[in-house]
Amino acid sequence: MTWSQTHRRLDALRAIESELDRTGDGRLPWNPEYAAIFGDPYRLLLELRYRWHLLVEAQVEEPFDEAGRPSAALRVLAGQHRGLLAALRRHHWGVPGSLQQEFPEQRRPEHAGVAR
Repeated sequence: MTWSQTHRRLDALRAIESELDRTGDGRLPWNPEYAAIFGDPYRLLLELRYRWHLLVEAQVEEPFDEAGRPSAALRVLAGQHRGLLAALRRHHWGVPGSLQQEFPEQRRPEHAGVAR
């Protein structure tokens, strides 16, 4: 992947997360540009899940407390990325069960949740 492709991909991810934050419904924004970058909504979800994991690894020292509940730091991070988590929850993509309870709304990962 060239630098320009990487830059385009990162710009698209930022725009997608911004749209997810704006709508809050977890429906993936999708258009021909995103199709050219990611190929299909499944690959976009992979990228979004990877982004969430990187955010947690970089910003949260202990994601869960001794009882298995989300730590305060994880809760703050989740609050800052509600749109991203809404998309992952809607498609059942790697959101811990305790966060799903705090931020409900779940759907299957099929394309039904893709905004066109």
